[in-house]
Amino acid sequence: MNDHMPARYAKQLQYMSKEGAEQYLNYKTFFNSNWTDEQVRAALNFGYKEALNSGVITEKYSFKYLGENVTVYLEDGILKTGYGDYVYTYDELVKLLGGE
Repeated sequence: MNDHMPARYAKQLQYMSKEGAEQYLNYKTFFNSNWTDEQVRAALNFGYKEALNSGVITEKYSFKYLGENVTVYLEDGILKTGYGDYVYTYDELVKLLGGE
């Protein structure tokens, strides 16, 4: 979860080169930056249960939660990760930290 929370991921930027971070962000998606930790956990729990009820055991499962697209990935019936479909730039993440 933490790796797909924009504000938490942004804190890691200080340990990366800008070029390295931008390259990583080319294929990284996040939850909505306005979502709270509780909303993210609720979305993951909702998607996990819905995936299992749909017979998903090992694969990606996408769904809508609070009007947002969310994807969870299960492996042998265990939730491995989940993420939204928001794409942020390096500069947008820096702004989340209060930077310019």
